[in-house]
Amino acid sequence: MSKLVRFFSILTVLLMLFALVSCAGQETTAGTTKPGATTAAATTTVKEDPIVITDGMDSITWNDYQDSPIAQYLLDKFNIIIEMVDITEQKEALMASGDLPDFFIIGAEQRGSLIESGFIIDMNDLVEQYGPDIEKNAGLALDFLREYWSDGSGALYGLPGGNTYEPIGYGILPADFGLNLNWSLYEQLGYPEVTNNWDSVLSVVEDMVALQPTTADGLAVYGLPAFSAWGMWGHVLFSITLPGSYSDMSVWSMVLNNKTLELTDNYTDPQSPLWNYVEFLYQENQLGIFDTDSLIASWEDLGTKAANGQYVGGMWGAMFSSANSLMAVDNNGYATIPVTNGGVWGGSDWRYGQKNLRCISANAEHPEKVIEFLNFCYSTEGNRILNSGIEGVHWDYIDGVPNINEETATKYKENGIAWKETGIGYFTNYLMASFLHEDGFYTNLFYSKQFNLSAMNDFQKKVANHYGMDTQLEYFQAKVDSGDMISQAAVDRRIGNMMPILTDDLNRIKSEADAAMVTGIAQCILSANDSEYEANKTALIEQVKTLGIETVTDWFREQYETLGSTLPPKE
Repeated sequence: MSKLVRFFSILTVLLMLFALVSCAGQETTAGTTKPGATTAAATTTVKEDPIVITDGMDSITWNDYQDSPIAQYLLDKFNIIIEMVDITEQKEALMASGDLPDFFIIGAEQRGSLIESGFIIDMNDLVEQYGPDIEKNAGLALDFLREYWSDGSGALYGLPGGNTYEPIGYGILPADFGLNLNWSLYEQLGYPEVTNNWDSVLSVVEDMVALQPTTADGLAVYGLPAFSAWGMWGHVLFSITLPGSYSDMSVWSMVLNNKTLELTDNYTDPQSPLWNYVEFLYQENQLGIFDTDSLIASWEDLGTKAANGQYVGGMWGAMFSSANSLMAVDNNGYATIPVTNGGVWGGSDWRYGQKNLRCISANAEHPEKVIEFLNFCYSTEGNRILNSGIEGVHWDYIDGVPNINEETATKYKENGIAWKETGIGYFTNYLMASFLHEDGFYTNLFYSKQFNLSAMNDFQKKVANHYGMDTQLEYFQAKVDSGDMISQAAVDRRIGNMMPILTDDLNRIKSEADAAMVTGIAQCILSANDSEYEANKTALIEQVKTLGIETVTDWFREQYETLGSTLPPKE
């Protein structure tokens, strides 16, 4: 038995004993009542023991704060205690054995074996009985899953993620997948316009390094680093975030043009976004401003060099989180730069769900309690509470506007133990994206403009002021609304959700080609001159063709186009 259950069981027994002792002082007989006694038979309502439901997550920190206001709210409302179970390293084994926690998240491609083995349940009846908010707020996605992810049975083997349009940023900042530059150096150059090509970026980066070739500590300063510690992930994502007019697919050898909605062979087309990016890194190296160590660096290594001020920029703002904390005292930092005729990361239409599922295990003893909690997650009330806290405790209405209170705001900004003790923010993977509450404001108050304006530091205000807006996010949104930049809104994410997984043979080819690309791209970047670069590039393209990558891309293209032709228009 869980320690938490034992605790609440003992507490319940003590309360019962207390009630019995209290009643003992009120003696009653069948027809009379002694002085001081009640006039009705004494009754005692005994609350049932709380029910423990287990949640398969990769973070179990929640378990250390079971006395948080959020945990207490869930106990009072649903009589449940949620225990998180870290199944990260054992997930495949647990899925094979069926020894799974009560509810958990899987990739959509993992559902087949779990359905066949009977390890996850059809949630249709539970949603009908206990899930009105799930149906109300994720109806399009539920219909899609029943139609296309049930093998024709109409079953509902999980709940969708997303369920709304993805914003292009949160609070005051745009999504930071894109060109991020050292603002002080960019400012010294006079804020040069960056257009939608790598030559434009190279010119700005070269000038920035010339302004500051070394740090105050004498360390070399470089342009934009590469990142390949996670395989082709870094090369592909960084290559499509400058133009911003491409979306990644489930195979790195294919990308989708967000404007034309046409697929591009990313590995074998010499003019693909990937090869344009590789040539940019080669040009950086030719200028002596490329960090060759970045080709083998870990993410932590890049973050350390960024914090040391050794990069004038990068293609993902997360790289500069530590640097921005250090530089904020000097009213400086790294900012995401708008690219003329480029794009922004985000804006995708996830109303039909994402390629993952929130499932209930066939082993769950109380599936009705699980679905009650999940329905809470999909409701405006639950989304507000789990994301922002409890009214009167963490936030209040001021003149009709919900505002995070000062105490909670301080805990949020400090992000220490006191913040963890609030219980806020532990269930984001089960929540829909922040959407409009009945009060007219978004459910996640930490993303609200009013909260983030109060939380802006001087550097963020300086950047926003340069663009003539209250926040930098508003400027990017205005550029998208005017058509000067493009988001990912036009991409039909339903097709990606429906894509079947690669066969074993195709997956083997893909893996071999991905590995060859990582090695070959490094050789291309480090080429001694243009002729050697072209020779290395040609050889690498031929190598992955020989490995059979065109078999993968041809299969992908056929599947994608066939699936797209079968779908009805989006609502």
